Amino acid sequence: MTDGERLLASTLVTSVGQFRITERAEKDSDTGCITGLKQRFFRAQGNYLYPERPSPGTAVGAAHGELLAMSYDQLVDDLDFWDNDLSVVVLHKPESAVTFMIAGRITEPNILIVGKTDCFKPEE
Repeated sequence: MTDGERLLASTLVTSVGQFRITERAEKDSDTGCITGLKQRFFRAQGNYLYPERPSPGTAVGAAHGELLAMSYDQLVDDLDFWDNDLSVVVLHKPESAVTFMIAGRITEPNILIVGKTDCFKPEE
């Protein structure tokens, strides 16, 4: 949650879009985990500040730079998925067991941010 909010508040990210948080990692989910394990999701979406000049690569690059500054390791970069209408980057921070996927695209919402924890055993 903290890294997601920090990402959205960063100068780099606010310079490319306006965002709203759609999920705050406040509840456990068993989506994608084996029985007995849970994970949490942080989700946000936004649109370009300058929709007349949409740039998926610029939007993803801004979030990418901020996550690298927060000690995330790049797992997948935008060159693996890049075209004029889509750019995607995936980064992981082993210390917090959190992965972020950032996607920039031409269609609205233009920028999608998904942060998820690794699967964990919930406290009893």
